[in-house]
Amino acid sequence: MISKRRMNLHPFDEVADSAVVEIESGFDVYQQWECEHCHAKQTMPDRNKFYERGICEECGKETNIKKRGCNYMKATQNLRPVIASVMKGDS
Repeated sequence: MISKRRMNLHPFDEVADSAVVEIESGFDVYQQWECEHCHAKQTMPDRNKFYERGICEECGKETNIKKRGCNYMKATQNLRPVIASVMKGDS
């Protein structure tokens, strides 16, 4: 489903630096970005890893995340099973 609301995107390097602080504090982070073609909000499935490019699950086109910017979602370890369930579509 394509979100109608636009994401708040921030410079890639600033977001990655901020995420390192969260990870070192014990949180898990999941990179989020917006497709530059269809504007669908995307969340990478790999925790604590940032990608410079991404393929949209909605339209299949590639976005240069490093150029466009991104954000992240943070979670505690207690939420890992919930996040995994949502990402697999079990909710």
